[in-house]
Amino acid sequence: AIAINEQRFAPNLRNVVATDELGFVPEGNVAEFIKFMPGVSVDNVGGFARGVSLNGAPPEYVPVTIDGFSVASANPGGGTARDVSLDMLSINNLARVEVVFSPTPESPGSALAGSVNMVPRSAFERVKPVVNWNLYLLMRDNARHFHKTPGPQRAETRKVHPGFDFTYLKPVNRNFGFTLSAGTSTNFLNQDFIQNTWRGANAATNGTTFPNTPLDQPYLSSTAVRDNTKDSTRNSFSTTLDARLGPSDRLTLSFQF
Repeated sequence: AIAINEQRFAPNLRNVVATDELGFVPEGNVAEFIKFMPGVSVDNVGGFARGVSLNGAPPEYVPVTIDGFSVASANPGGGTARDVSLDMLSINNLARVEVVFSPTPESPGSALAGSVNMVPRSAFERVKPVVNWNLYLLMRDNARHFHKTPGPQRAETRKVHPGFDFTYLKPVNRNFGFTLSAGTSTNFLNQDFIQNTWRGANAATNGTTFPNTPLDQPYLSSTAVRDNTKDSTRNSFSTTLDARLGPSDRLTLSFQF
């Protein structure tokens, strides 16, 4: 109801969806939730849903905020780009996701096609205490072995891993409440990789080992096939303290890891 009314009375065009609405999200990657929202496309990198694009604008020009505060991205690929890696954020710490398509005066100047704002959970959104928890097994369809098999490390490892997450909201009284959220998961990834090298197109020629060729006649010089496996472990923790100072004023202390 909060999400519906926030979208209904918004001063601009936006979509607001409660994170509980689409059900359980494996390993808690918030990008796996956002990709189902209209007008949004998500880039997959290294087996993870990561960058968010709005109406064709690349992730570098889609500001991502938490409760209106800009998010500093721990970019796994390095570099100094502005894009935020959403797989570094956990959905079990969030109450709603807002996708804003039309700017208002406080919108960042880099929001060419819109922005994404994530709202943390608040104890004031519930009348009674609420506990939600999930216990699950995480596996790939092509690696459903309960015994140890080769990869990704030197020694054989298991490819099926347990996961757990929970959320606890406690409205202590009308003027104070708190929330706790945490989760952990380990995900095995099997990434099949094929790369072609075309001389005269995406690779240079040198006139000797690789003969020169016209621009309209590139030739294939090599094909690389790699079976890339890895384990990805995600741990998250969040807590908020909510205090109501008056009918229209609220003080919130929020911590997310």
